[in-house]
This record gives sequence, structure tokens and C-alpha cells, in this order.
Amino acid sequence: KRVEVSFLDVVLNNGTDAYNMVARALPVPYQHIIPSIEALSVDTAASKQSTSIKDPSLTSLTATATNTNGTPQTLEVAIVILMSMQRSSSTTLLTLLDNSPCFLHFDEFYNNDGRGWGNGALNGGQFIKQAKVLKMTQAQLLKALRSEVESVARKENKECGGKYVVGVKMFPFFLKNNQHKGILTNFPNLTTVVLERNMEDRWKSKYVAETTGDWKHEGQQEHKDKIANMDIPPLKDYRAFCKQKGKVAFMLCHFPDEHIQWYRFIRNTLSEDKRVEVSFLDVVLNNGTDAYNMVARALPVPYQHIFPLK
Repeated sequence: KRVEVSFLDVVLNNGTDAYNMVARALPVPYQHIIPSIEALSVDTAASKQSTSIKDPSLTSLTATATNTNGTPQTLEVAIVILMSMQRSSSTTLLTLLDNSPCFLHFDEFYNNDGRGWGNGALNGGQFIKQAKVLKMTQAQLLKALRSEVESVARKENKECGGKYVVGVKMFPFFLKNNQHKGILTNFPNLTTVVLERNMEDRWKSKYVAETTGDWKHEGQQEHKDKIANMDIPPLKDYRAFCKQKGKVAFMLCHFPDEHIQWYRFIRNTLSEDKRVEVSFLDVVLNNGTDAYNMVARALPVPYQHIFPLK
């Protein structure tokens, strides 16, 4: 019932993003009056059609484990993909879900440095170079996840009523956008959670982390003290870093554009009924109960018993 437009949507890129957001939201009979600027427009009909096409080769994810009687058991697996960005409390949210004994916390699995690539069962535990990861198909990405699920399920030896839920964190730089889109629109038994934090607050935490090397969780007191005591430049001055050299300057220079483009990509790819929107405050207030329950309610019905509501 509303269109959310940020200040940066208006002032960056000559306001093209803000213009298009309003243009696309008008009643259809009036959209010809304000046509979208083609350079940044999205074919909404084509986008919706593409999200409805499923790759028949991507069958439901299953794993093999041994039950308490020593008998092999096939386990059905649902997947929670947490679409977020650094310094948004994504680790805290996955940790909350990890309180369930039938939740497999795979963290940054698709990151080149994640647990799946560095020491998983895929490729004999060999480290896989990012260049190879970025060429993997949807089926190969799902196969990699299945391989790790089977390894962990056998190790943990939990029956869980024959079902597991796997949680995977996803940041924009892990994969290419076409790979992200393939996962979001084709992976079986998938629940997509979108966790977005206020950009100004993310900027402060990101600045501290990039400039000091302190990547501690947002809730830890030491990190809070650094944010409170450091002289952090305001987000509106981010362009000053574009004139500097080095990795830190590069990351800070592209901070607002990356944030806006990532979350717009997610929401253009998935309609509202295909995603669960969780805010930073949902995670950090009330011991994360609201965030936990939002994810629990969104799981496929056969898996909801794994996460009883709090």
C-alpha cells in the first residue's frame, strides 16, 4: 500500500531510482504519463514470469544420516537463505535459529572462505577458488550444499522427525547476481529472509570494522564503545573516500550504492509473498523473539514443528 523511497534514492544517480519507483507504483491507466526511465527500468511482467519458472533438475534436498538404531535414514531438508549485508546482525539471527537442535547453521557457506568451501565434503575438502565458484550452475550450488548437509547430518546423528532446516547467510559479493537469482527462484523448500538495517547505523559499524579490524558482533560492548567514542564521518560524506586509495577506501566509497542496489535487486527478484522482511530491531530487541517467530511462521508447514513459536 506504500512505496518506500530513501533520501539516497533521490539524491544519487540524478534521482532516477526514486523516479522509477514512483512511476512503477502508479495505477496502470496512468503509467503512460510518467514512463520509467529505460536505462534503469525493470520489466515487472517478465520478472514475475521468471520467478515462476522452476528448474526441474533441482529436486528436493535430502540427506542421509544414521538413526539411534544404526539404520540409515533419509532426511528431508528445508533451506533458509538469509539475504543481508555485513554489520546487520545476520550472525545473531542465525544463532537464534540455531537454538533448535534440528537447525544446521551453515553461516557464510557460499562465501569463498565459508565452511562449505574450505573444509566441506565437496571436492574432497579441497579449497575451491572463487573464480570457479562464480561459474557454478544452480544445480552445482545445490549439490555443494547437499554434500555438506550429508556430512554434518551423519556426524550429528539426530533424527529430528526425519527433517532438518539449513540456514545459510548470503551477502552480495558471495556470488554473481544471476546465481543469486537462480537460488532465490529455483531452490526447493526455500524460505528467503531479508534482513536490512538502517543505512546510517550500518555505516557506523562498517566504518569501525573496516578501519580498526574489529568485526565483533554489534551487541558486544567493546564494539559499541568504539562506535560511541570514534570520530566517524557522516554517511553523506562518503564520496570523500572515493578520492583515496586502498581497500578500506574502496569499500566505504561504494557503501551506499551497494546497499541500495542489493536490497532493490532482492525485492525486484521476489514478490512480497515470496520473502520474509526482518528488521535489525526485530533481531536485537526482546531477545530476538519477533525475528525468530517471523522465520518460524514462514517455513514450509512440514518443517514448522522444528521451530515452535516463542
